Amino acid sequence: MRRTADTLAALGGLLFPFLAIGGLLLALPALPPDFSGPPNDIAQFLADNPPTGTAWLGLALEMTGFVALLAFGARLAFGVAEDWAAFTIGALVTAAVAVKVASIGPLLVALTHGSDLAADSQAVLFRLNDAAVPVSDALLSCFVLGAGVAILGSPVLPRWLGWFAVGSAGAMLTDLALGTGWLSLPMLVWFMTASVVLALRIRRHRFEDTTPSGHRWTMAS
Repeated sequence: MRRTADTLAALGGLLFPFLAIGGLLLALPALPPDFSGPPNDIAQFLADNPPTGTAWLGLALEMTGFVALLAFGARLAFGVAEDWAAFTIGALVTAAVAVKVASIGPLLVALTHGSDLAADSQAVLFRLNDAAVPVSDALLSCFVLGAGVAILGSPVLPRWLGWFAVGSAGAMLTDLALGTGWLSLPMLVWFMTASVVLALRIRRHRFEDTTPSGHRWTMAS
């Protein structure tokens, strides 16, 4: 039972891109094309395009994706690190997901009560949501960087996965600085790759308590 739960948590990294991106695509028809556009344009768009059931489903899937990412991040953190390092890595992914989930609040207010608000207020709500994106992405980059360093110092997962993490985190931070957009793709690939590698390692191994502070991997008998 424990191994099954660990495996499902590990697979959260594989599910995250599909749920988050797929959910966003479903929700897009109900979202203004430019969150920083003129307030009157945003208000008119909302009046002309009320959210549908598909849009609400998309937002729910996107949030589910971030919950899956949190499960993956926590499982990875406590699989490759111990004590304060594990808690730090776990705290980074938790903070990233918390910022993202919190940012959905202004979006929900704008979509459900937009007709009761002035155009300027609607625009502010969308811009609050938009402003949370680089914050969440920066925290995710720090999580992946920390996980990469921990993997490099641990025998649990292959070293190439650690270097992949460091490189993809650097690419994401560069993307945030330059605003290219496409440099965020390596991190999504890393999430899926690390998820599969971690899940396979869990299925093939068992945990054995070897230190008071954590667990070590040993081959399953």
